[in-house]
Amino acid sequence: MKPKNRKGEEKMEITEIKRNRWSVESDSGHTYEVRFVTHLDENGSMYFTWSCDCPAGRYGKSCKHIRAVENETSSMDDQAEERIAL
Repeated sequence: MKPKNRKGEEKMEITEIKRNRWSVESDSGHTYEVRFVTHLDENGSMYFTWSCDCPAGRYGKSCKHIRAVENETSSMDDQAEERIAL
């Protein structure tokens, strides 16, 4: 049995491929790639987007794979901040 996330859903298997790129094995058994991309607009301002190559992600929608990576990376950030505070 897979471990559960905070919402009680089975946790997806997440593997960092390289900086800002993750492989996510969905509960359906498919593996998708999630990316966190940095962009510059015409004024030189930086903004960020998430993308996933799952069916929903291909249409530019947020998906459970992106949310899983966001949750995973935010919990890692929280743990790092706790270690720094000690």
